[in-house]
Amino acid sequence: MDPNRPRLIELRAEIHRLGLELNRPVWVAGVTEPYPEGISRDEIQIACMRHVRAIPEFICVVDGSYGTPWNPAELCVLELEIITATLAGKPFHFFLLAPYENDFRTEGLLRVVQLLRPEIVRIAPQSPEQILATLEVRLGRIRTCVRRCLRFALARRRTKRSLDVQFLGGNFVPLSSNLPTEELIRELLAKVSSADDQPTQLVYTWMAIRRLCAVPYDNPAFGSFLPLWNTALGNWGRASAWYGLHGHHFLGRLAAVNTLVRIRERITGVSIPQNDNLSIQVGKGALASEYYSIAKATWSLSFRRQLRRRALHLVDEELACPSSDRSGLLAIRGSVLQALGQFEAGQHAYNLMLKTRLAANEDSGRIGEAEAEVGWGYFRLWLHWRFLVLSYLSKAQYHLSRGVSLLQCSAREEFLVRAMWKLGLFYVMTLRLLPARDVLERAHDLAQAKEMPRYLRQIRRVTRVLRIIPRRRHSPQDH
Repeated sequence: MDPNRPRLIELRAEIHRLGLELNRPVWVAGVTEPYPEGISRDEIQIACMRHVRAIPEFICVVDGSYGTPWNPAELCVLELEIITATLAGKPFHFFLLAPYENDFRTEGLLRVVQLLRPEIVRIAPQSPEQILATLEVRLGRIRTCVRRCLRFALARRRTKRSLDVQFLGGNFVPLSSNLPTEELIRELLAKVSSADDQPTQLVYTWMAIRRLCAVPYDNPAFGSFLPLWNTALGNWGRASAWYGLHGHHFLGRLAAVNTLVRIRERITGVSIPQNDNLSIQVGKGALASEYYSIAKATWSLSFRRQLRRRALHLVDEELACPSSDRSGLLAIRGSVLQALGQFEAGQHAYNLMLKTRLAANEDSGRIGEAEAEVGWGYFRLWLHWRFLVLSYLSKAQYHLSRGVSLLQCSAREEFLVRAMWKLGLFYVMTLRLLPARDVLERAHDLAQAKEMPRYLRQIRRVTRVLRIIPRRRHSPQDH
C-alpha cells in the first residue's frame, strides 16, 4: 500500500473494524493478516488473488490512484483483484473515495469494470464516513444481499443474447501509450504454463492481454503481434473453459473464441506456430464445443436444441477440412449427437476418437481422456435402453475405470477430474455408493486444488448425500 495515501489506509482499517463489529469479518490485505517480514511482492500478489477468490463478496474502494505496479506487466494489484473478482462472479460493493484524483490508467480500468459489470454504475466520489455508513447497511442485510445476487444470476441465466459476443466487447483499453515489446509479451505468456490452477493462469494471461491492448489486432501496423494475440486468447479460451466461464460473458470462452476467429481471418503471411494444446481452442470446433457447453446451462428447451444443432453443423464442417486434432472434433461430435438423442451415432464417434488416438500412439493422458468419453457414452446408451443391454454396462465400467487409471499417470489433471466425476456418477447410478464416495472425494480434492468451481459445485451436491454413508471398516479377511 502506498504510504502517501493515508486516508485510504485509514479507511481500509475502519472497514476491517466495521466487519468485526457486525460479525461479518472483512479480509483486508495487510490488515487482517500483517505480512511477515521478508515476503516478496510476488507472494503478496498471489495471496491477494487467493483471498479474493475465497471471499463471498468483494469490497472495492478507489481513490483515483492506480497503485504501485508489482509485476513485469506493470499492472497494480488492485486491477488484478478486480479481474479476479469478476471472473469468480463475486458480488461487488464499489466506491469512489473523495477527493478523487484522475489517473489515466485508473480511468481505463474503470471503463473495463463498467463493461464487465454493467450492474455497477459510475457513482460520485464519497467521503470515508459516507462509505462506512453505506457498508454498515449493506453488510447488515445478509438475506437481502443473497436474494439480490440470486435474482441477478437467474436473470443472466435466462437472458438470450447474440452469440457473436467479442472479447471485452471489442473495446481494448490500453494500459498506457507506450507500446509493449514482443519480448515482454512472450515473457508474460511463459508464466502461464508455470501456474498450477486455472485462475492464476487467467491472471497471467490477463497481464499479457492488457499490454496487447496497446497493439490491437485489427490495426495493420501491428501485424507482428498477431501470433501473440493468437496464443494469449488461445490460453484464455482453454483456462476459461475449465473455470466454467461459458455463455455471453465478455471475458468468457465464447468471447475469446469469436475474437480468435477474427484474428485468424486477419492473418495473412504471418506464421502461427502449431500447438496441439491450443488447436481445439480456435475455429469452428471450439465454437461447437462452447455452444454445447452453453446448451447444458440454458433453461430454454428450444434454445438448447438450437445450440446443439448449430454445434453439430459446425463440427461437421470442421471435420470436412484437414485438422491437427481430428480426434478432439470427434469427441465433440459424439457428445453433441448423444445430447440430441442420437446415442448410437454418438457412440460411433466416441469409438472412432479412441481408435484414432490409439493408432497414433498418443500419450496416456490423451488415450485416458478418450477411454473415459467412450465409457460415458456406453453408460448413456445403457440408460437410453432402460438398463436392458447389460453389455453396455460392463463396457461403460471398463472404459471409465481404464480412463481414470491412464489419466492418473499423466499431467492432464483437469481431464482426470472430469473422468472421476463421470466414474463417480456411474457408481451412484448403479448403487455402488461406497466406491462412488471414494472416487468423488478424490475428484473434489483435485478440483479444489485446481480451482475448478463448476465441477466443485456438481461434486459437492452428490458428496453431501454420500457422506451420510459410513465407511466400511476393513477386516483381516479383506487382506
